[in-house]
Amino acid sequence: MPKVKTVKKSTPTRKTKTLKSEILSNGSQLNSLVLSALPTQKSSMSVQKLIKALKAKYSVANNKTYAAYIKQYMRNQYEFIGMRYPERRAINKEIFEAHPVLNHPDIYQLFYLLWQEEERDYQCFVLDYCDKYIKHINHPDWNDQNLQVLKHLITHKSWWDTVDILASKVVGTIILSDREKYSQLMDEWISDDNMWIRRTAILHQLNYKHKTDTDRLFRYSLQCAHEKEFFIQKSIGWALRNHFRTDPDLIKTFVSKNQSKLATLSVREALKHA
Repeated sequence: MPKVKTVKKSTPTRKTKTLKSEILSNGSQLNSLVLSALPTQKSSMSVQKLIKALKAKYSVANNKTYAAYIKQYMRNQYEFIGMRYPERRAINKEIFEAHPVLNHPDIYQLFYLLWQEEERDYQCFVLDYCDKYIKHINHPDWNDQNLQVLKHLITHKSWWDTVDILASKVVGTIILSDREKYSQLMDEWISDDNMWIRRTAILHQLNYKHKTDTDRLFRYSLQCAHEKEFFIQKSIGWALRNHFRTDPDLIKTFVSKNQSKLATLSVREALKHA
């Protein structure tokens, strides 16, 4: 296990105190390595510099008109700075070039701090960071901690825009790296009380193609088929539709056999390209 750099203690800010208490009060089963990386003490200089630079660049890109539009599009769930996707990616590229990739404890600090920001753009930066450095993040010595951190992100400020990317591109990548070890965790997540965790379990194989564990895909689909929740019904259909591209006959057979159990929305989505 990599040695965790000791961070010098300092007086926590109100935000970091709130974050610590929020995490613990919600019963997050974070182990000592993850807790040691939380911003309950002064963040590392690397994290501070990155966030300062990011906020400086994002503030210049503020577009109130587009911010109002995207806020309404996202059903007024969050505030936005107002950057369009290409602009955000261009700014993030500059940040990536100016700041070396962080070690895992610092990554956890960065993610937790940005997840506390009011504007959704900062959570989107976390998604872009994961996309840029997924090969670095996905490491056998750190994946237990990674999955704990990801579960926290998925269950806080939860909406499809962040959950679906974390599920398919980050959680899915980690699970695929060691299926023998982590598939059991997905079996736990599919029974979780939190709807977004169940959605993550359903969607984690979204990009697996021929590597998809179809038995697990079908089992999860049927286990949640009774649910009335739109985001669960939609995710079942989406997961089946994606695998339809790889094995259409198998999906057609499964849907035909279980049409009476599956929600109409799930069936429609699954066979959208049939």
